Amino acid sequence: MYRFYLALYNVVLHVVLFVASFYFMLKYKEGFSQRMGEVNPPPKGGKRVWVHAVSVGEVVAASYLVERLKEIVVDGDIVLSTTTVTGMKTIKGLNLPVDFAFYYPVDLPFAVKRSVEAVSPDIVIFVETELWPNIVEVLSRKMVPLTMINGRLSTGSFKRYRWVKPLIGGLLERFSLLCMISSRDAWRVISLGAPPRRVKVMGNLKHGATIRRVGDSDVSRIRQWLNVREGEFVWVAGSTHKGEEDVILKVFRRLKSKYPEILLAIVPRHPERGDEVFRLACYYGFNAAKRSGIVKRDRRVDVVVVDTIGELFEIYGVATVVFCGGSLVPKGGQNIVEPAVWGKPIVHGVYMDDFSLETEALDGKGAFAVRDEDEMFSIIDELLQDGGKREEVGRNAEVVVRQWVTGVDECIVEIDKLLKGR
Repeated sequence: MYRFYLALYNVVLHVVLFVASFYFMLKYKEGFSQRMGEVNPPPKGGKRVWVHAVSVGEVVAASYLVERLKEIVVDGDIVLSTTTVTGMKTIKGLNLPVDFAFYYPVDLPFAVKRSVEAVSPDIVIFVETELWPNIVEVLSRKMVPLTMINGRLSTGSFKRYRWVKPLIGGLLERFSLLCMISSRDAWRVISLGAPPRRVKVMGNLKHGATIRRVGDSDVSRIRQWLNVREGEFVWVAGSTHKGEEDVILKVFRRLKSKYPEILLAIVPRHPERGDEVFRLACYYGFNAAKRSGIVKRDRRVDVVVVDTIGELFEIYGVATVVFCGGSLVPKGGQNIVEPAVWGKPIVHGVYMDDFSLETEALDGKGAFAVRDEDEMFSIIDELLQDGGKREEVGRNAEVVVRQWVTGVDECIVEIDKLLKGR
């Protein structure tokens, strides 16, 4: 059945590409020759690891993986492929320690064969769930170990894959190692046909990349422009959405009356809402300022609206307590891991669907769920009042996140074994 489905896949793929050929050539005109298999990597100096990261998110996650792989691939090189233009820009922007970067081939038999021949990998690592039948088949025939790291299957993907289980099961059987984010993802790939002995639960690779960012961050720069006073509390409300700032400012008004030495930094999820949030802060009677308009905060300012891009992660580094936005309103929540790696106590709403696994692990240890203004005030008040508890909760948050990276390291050990077997 696998062979039948593979043949059917190729028929459908060729028809789709023929019909949409003009659109495809326009969309993927950058690096088109590489996408057709014309790849010219440098000569191999030893064993070669091919890592594939589809786009920006996967490339960022791969940064931690590449760093760890460099420790074990001492007599060879690492090449990194991506599918999107933004993915390639991210590779260059992060200045990743890879020996060659190129565009991933279209999953046409001729393009895949040319690319595999040119790269000549000793192992291939797919970041997240990448199941392209032709490249898996070609690599499998060449006896190249196939691994998946940071694998996950959403409910929707799992349901769709079950419709073509003979094909998916055949592909999964060809993998030497499948490192899945959670036990739920592991169960799903096993039920689709993956050999259980080759499946491991690793946690999320992106968290390793997030931890890595802490060491690269300059918190002193944030402290300088925020002009934080000795003993001043800093409440950071990160990635907030419309409907949340009202609640935050009401809670802050109550906190301010009890803790005069407290600063609120609101970071809207969409920076273009900066003016709107600034006016709202003024409406509530606060002395507010926008980040884009200050070099160093006047200490009379008690609310700073961060209307710039790319500063939230480091701002978490100076926080006393954090509110994780997109969670009081049904937006799926925002990245709860970022404040956790800084060891900050976290408060969030009940809508954390996009980070449900992380939230489940952190709640009651390093994070607290709140439903409304009163619950938010009560939790933050308790954390500000009790320094010992605040430190314990923050420490718990960091410990939980760093434990996830242990699973990643275990998977890298397994990758090392496969590489040594070549």
